[in-house]
Amino acid sequence: MQTKKIYDPELGREVRLRLSTRALRSISKVGLSAYLRKKGLTLKEVM
Repeated sequence: MQTKKIYDPELGREVRLRLSTRALRSISKVGLSAYLRKKGLTLKEVM
């Protein structure tokens, strides 16, 4: 598990999340918003 700041262009700001390395790779490929939609989550649920 790693704590990272990730910029979300839809929100226009950075969010700090605690992620697995696998989730971090997926987010870097598709973007934070797309990753959360694919998993059926909202940003409030993961913060």
